Amino acid sequence: MKWVVLILFGLASSLFIPAPLRVNSAFVKALIDLVHLPLFAAITLCFFILAHNMFGLTRARAFLVTVVMAVAFAGGSELLQGLLGRDPSWGDFANNLSAMVIALTGIRMGIAWESGERWKRWGMAFGGALALGVTLAMISPVRAATAVRRQGLRFPVLGEFEEDWELLLWRAQGELKGRQTTVARSSEHAASGTHSLELRMAAAPWAGVHLLSSNSDWSRFSALRLEVFNPGEAFELGIRLDTDDGGRFSGILALGRGTNACVLPLNQLQSSTSATAKDSLHRVARLVLHGGAASVARTLFLDDVRLE
Repeated sequence: MKWVVLILFGLASSLFIPAPLRVNSAFVKALIDLVHLPLFAAITLCFFILAHNMFGLTRARAFLVTVVMAVAFAGGSELLQGLLGRDPSWGDFANNLSAMVIALTGIRMGIAWESGERWKRWGMAFGGALALGVTLAMISPVRAATAVRRQGLRFPVLGEFEEDWELLLWRAQGELKGRQTTVARSSEHAASGTHSLELRMAAAPWAGVHLLSSNSDWSRFSALRLEVFNPGEAFELGIRLDTDDGGRFSGILALGRGTNACVLPLNQLQSSTSATAKDSLHRVARLVLHGGAASVARTLFLDDVRLE
């Protein structure tokens, strides 16, 4: 049974390994999250094998112990990821539970087949659980794909924040001692329409918000325009563009207290290499707005983010 322990340890550890590549597409990110389904199904199977074969529990008790262990692990892993700087997700938790049900019905079908019982009933249960689990898991990728398509249709507008789907593309970043940066639609300080994006920045370095770009070709535009309401003291808001080839281009917007109509010429963005923003604007992958290295908690309201 040592191999089961090793497999279980490897599968569990994989949940906390940072992704080797930065994902700049909301759709691809949601699609990658589907790995929770087969991964957690395998973890559940390992739990059952340990409970039944290693600890000698009856199948009924092994099922009960597996359910308890799997639910505890599903919730605990998401909480631990939050403490490690990753983003805990109720969606991942739901996918984990779906995977647990799929695995347990599959195990029960196998037991019925082996013992000569009427396994078709459990086969139907397994098929139903699998179909339902996959359907639920696909909701997030479908919503992300829809958001990417809708943003593409209104490009060069990057953010108006009049609808909830925009929050799938604008993501908070920055966490310190469990305090997360958050983003939410707000009815306050809207420059156009009825809503803005309220950004509550944690007192963490580089806290802010990033846009997963769905239209990477910015080459025919000369400036980034955005409206920012700053209820606090004046400070400098950092702007960064990440490109598909790994390039980074940075700029600064000086924000005063109150309403700020900001325009940042794209040719003023600086790079640490010899590359120029002009050469890389056709492959922009991510737009980042951040508070810099200073660890200061701030609140901002963004609206009408567009290229011109």
